[in-house]
Amino acid sequence: MRHLSPPEGDRVTRLADPRPCGAPSGSQQWWPPVMLDPGWVDEHADSFDVFHLHFGFDA
Repeated sequence: MRHLSPPEGDRVTRLADPRPCGAPSGSQQWWPPVMLDPGWVDEHADSFDVFHLHFGFDA
């Protein structure tokens, strides 16, 4: 399952997953999500209402 959106679309805006500084463009290495950094949250707080987070299922 990719997501729970209806096939015809929805009104949800999904933010792009920013690459960490210094991460090579083709890297498959796991990096802590930039969106978890308090500075990123402060800078982008007006861009979202809900921050949905899943952890522990990467493997």
